[in-house]
Amino acid sequence: MHFAYTCIPEGKARRRRRNWSWERIKRHRQLVRDYRDAWVKHQTEKSLPGSVAELVKKAEDTLNVFNANIARQQTEMEIDRKGLTRVEDQPQGIMGWAKT
Repeated sequence: MHFAYTCIPEGKARRRRRNWSWERIKRHRQLVRDYRDAWVKHQTEKSLPGSVAELVKKAEDTLNVFNANIARQQTEMEIDRKGLTRVEDQPQGIMGWAKT
C-alpha cells in the first residue's frame, strides 16, 4: 500500500511540479546557452579542449532532441551572422597551404 501511495504522486504530480520550478528552468536555460557556446567552438575550431567536448556530450545526454536541434540551428545562424569559418570549410593539408 505504501508503494502505490508514494509511486503515483512521485511519478506524475511531483515530477510535473519540478519540471516547472524556476530553479529547473534556470538550469535548463543555462545548459542550452553553454551548449550553444560549446557548439560554436566545436564547429569552428580544429582542436577542442576536453572541457568543451565534455560539455557537448553532457548537454546532448541531458537535453531532448528538440531542444538540442533548436540550439544547433540557432548556433548555425550565429556562425553565419558572425562570419566564422566552419572546420569543414577551412583549408586542410598541403592543398590548403598551396592555395594561400
